[in-house]
Amino acid sequence: MYGERRSIGKMPYKRRQSGLSSLERRKEYNLWSEALLLLNFLVAIEHLPGINDIFIGVIALVTTIIGEANAMRSTIWNNHININRDNSNRGVQSFSDEDCWRLFRFRKIDLPLLIANLSIPLVLKIIGDKNGYVNGDYAALYLFHRLRYPGILADCSIEWGRDYSQLSKIFNTVLNFLYDMHRNKVIGNIAWYQDRFDGYNHAITMKLAASNLLPVPGEIPANLENIFGFIDCTANEMCRPGGPNEIQNAFWNGYHHGHYIIWQGISFPDGMIVMDGPEPGYETDTMVWRDCLIRHQLEAIMQSRLVDNRRRLKLYADKIYNSCVLITAAFSLRHGPIQDWMVAENYLMSKIRVAIEWTFGNIMKLFKFVDFSKGQKIMESPIAKHYVISVLLSNCHTCLYGDIHNEYFQCDPPSLVNYLNQELIPE
Repeated sequence: MYGERRSIGKMPYKRRQSGLSSLERRKEYNLWSEALLLLNFLVAIEHLPGINDIFIGVIALVTTIIGEANAMRSTIWNNHININRDNSNRGVQSFSDEDCWRLFRFRKIDLPLLIANLSIPLVLKIIGDKNGYVNGDYAALYLFHRLRYPGILADCSIEWGRDYSQLSKIFNTVLNFLYDMHRNKVIGNIAWYQDRFDGYNHAITMKLAASNLLPVPGEIPANLENIFGFIDCTANEMCRPGGPNEIQNAFWNGYHHGHYIIWQGISFPDGMIVMDGPEPGYETDTMVWRDCLIRHQLEAIMQSRLVDNRRRLKLYADKIYNSCVLITAAFSLRHGPIQDWMVAENYLMSKIRVAIEWTFGNIMKLFKFVDFSKGQKIMESPIAKHYVISVLLSNCHTCLYGDIHNEYFQCDPPSLVNYLNQELIPE
């Protein structure tokens, strides 16, 4: 299988080297070669008379050389650090207020509410561990800590009181649990926000009306009066995948010149975001929109608004998209010459549309684990789950503390309890 560690016999290659560097292995080889040459020398001269003193001297030298070679193996640094088992079931109360904000991105007073509404059980069965169980609070805190910033698992062993291999299993256990339980709150759940669409439209309209870039103060262009959110795609870089060229070509992005997974996001004035994906890196924004689930959901929502005698609303997008019944896109030369009023309108909306870039940036700022491409290995890790759960926690962070959107648009996000206990929308 692609991504497996290449091994020699039954032992992984790195274990076969016993931790010696290249220079140390060469020195060890030379020592054993010298000892062998001296032993061969003794065999060659054993029939000669009067060599007892020479024989004793050579044997002593060989013993010294062999001892030096063996010492190189016995003084290798120990991979297994001393682990404080008292930390193996840490809870929220074992961390200070400052540590909770720094390590988990949430305040200590809010962590019990967050963990409870994430529906994490008191005890979780560890995936891949025959008789392993872990405290739910411990597992959740470790997930928050791991997503906060990329690091080495072995470095977490002292602080978290467990072997790095078990920490990896715990991380995957709680990651899978949250993904199965809450992915519908991130992917394709735009229907849950439909009761807030009019409020979103009002917030954007008020921001536009207050802009000093309008030709006539307070008079908004007609095609911008029905905007309720912003749509765009983001490319999440990953490590170059192994396997045949077909796999590498599928994830290669010619624009960014790297291997990426594409996510489509819809951002609202309150800082919340809905995702769709993942898609391979070769796809463009318009290709993702054409095949996405959200497009069909939005069409159904807008049709129901017409039945209720309410106007259709639209998303605003940059010029890579094409305008349609669901999207108002920035004007582009692809559709003919651009007039001065079109340039002015594009400039006006560029100050507003940047809100979706704030949302994407906030995800990476809070949970930098998904921004470390060398650790995002599609053949070895569930990197799509990493991103989905990071978006989920970013939305939770917005529900609790807000972000720049709330000050810019004067629009408050939903409460954490309402967001995490929403009715699941079928995929």
